[in-house]
Amino acid sequence: MSNQGIRDGIGGYMSLECGQGTPLAWMEGALSFQSARDAMAAYFEAIAPRRIWMPHFICESAVEAVLGIAPMERYPLNESFAPESDLDVTPDDVIVIVDYFGLCGSAVTQAAAAYSHAHVLIDASQSLFFPPIPGISLVTSPRKFVGVPDGGFLLTETTVTPPLKADELASIMRCQPLLLRAAGLREEGYARFRETERTLEITQPHAMSQLTHGLLAGIDFNAVAHQRRSNFDFLAEQLGHLVPAGLMPNRSSVPLCFPVHARNPAGTRESLRSQGVFSPHYWPGVAIPPRDASGEMLAHGIVCLPCDQRYDKEDMISICRAFLAEPSSHDFSNAHREGNPR
Repeated sequence: MSNQGIRDGIGGYMSLECGQGTPLAWMEGALSFQSARDAMAAYFEAIAPRRIWMPHFICESAVEAVLGIAPMERYPLNESFAPESDLDVTPDDVIVIVDYFGLCGSAVTQAAAAYSHAHVLIDASQSLFFPPIPGISLVTSPRKFVGVPDGGFLLTETTVTPPLKADELASIMRCQPLLLRAAGLREEGYARFRETERTLEITQPHAMSQLTHGLLAGIDFNAVAHQRRSNFDFLAEQLGHLVPAGLMPNRSSVPLCFPVHARNPAGTRESLRSQGVFSPHYWPGVAIPPRDASGEMLAHGIVCLPCDQRYDKEDMISICRAFLAEPSSHDFSNAHREGNPR
């Protein structure tokens, strides 16, 4: 028998066991990149727009994707955390609309329809399960939801220049923090995570690594979605009165986290950290103008509690207790102040 077509040889030492998962339906038809930033940059270069509109509250890497391509316009968020419908967006422009924390899907869909005369790009970096809209471009970042070393997807009808070849060795290096965390070495893993994140700060779009493709193929995304929703629902029973209006999920939403109002977000995050609960602070260095009250609230007025698929109800109870342990930092009812989470 001929050995033609044997790409990696037969036999020898073992590889990672990636298994067979349940992928998201749209992944097979999406363009894959090293990061969501690379996917955005490739899209912007393909469109060559007159202007690119972005909210003030957005990841700095998204802003970097615009540099050298087109002038950028910034817009404030309305009370639903979407753009107002009266921006001066022309057919030659791109408007980027963000689904924050995977919880603004309805408002994002309405805004996309309002600006359908232009090029709309939905930034679903925090919303991996956002249901694609025909004719609307979409970028996602699986790294925000599952443990993979790199990756970004672009769904678009626009013809995009193929990315450069993946840097497989860099992807392997970015696995170090994932492996350290899996081995229980959280602090060491976080230090390496901070270092390896900088390897994604490149100027030209690269392809997603073969390693990441294999890891994603082994993930049961149905189970991921179910557990995230279940954890969010439990936290909502206990702390739902603290969730900002406009950040509650619809039927198709799969949350990134559980955002809650806090009078002293920095102090609350530190209190949680001291109790072993780590709350991410998204894009703390972003400058928000005074007229963007909703953007300011997202940037500096909330705490994001973890609710991902690694955890179960008992973990959510621990999170609630840790959050409620410092009553001076939060607005909550006597029922929560005097009782324990169920």
